[in-house]
Amino acid sequence: MNKEFISILGRTAIKPELLKSKENNKYLKIRIAVNKNKINNKDTNEVTYYDILIFGKRVEKFSKLTKGKLVYISGNIDIKPYLNKQGLPKVSLNVIANEFFILDTKIFK
Repeated sequence: MNKEFISILGRTAIKPELLKSKENNKYLKIRIAVNKNKINNKDTNEVTYYDILIFGKRVEKFSKLTKGKLVYISGNIDIKPYLNKQGLPKVSLNVIANEFFILDTKIFK
């Protein structure tokens, strides 16, 4: 079996959003910001945002995260094509978290 897998080290960009699935199960959506240096100009950073989905018992634990916390996530990539309101094809990319660790200690600041 083949799976797409990703590991991310970044900071929370916004407060987690508590949502409910169609089956009425709670889950969290957390946006993570990752800085990366441009190849040509090392003084300029680009930011990539990842939407992380957390299910199960961890929803309560991570629902109180605040913006700016350093976190490590590993999980599976969930890619879903859809049509936007104008009828144009788009793609939604989410990471389903298997592991989620808060690393925000004084060492990393």
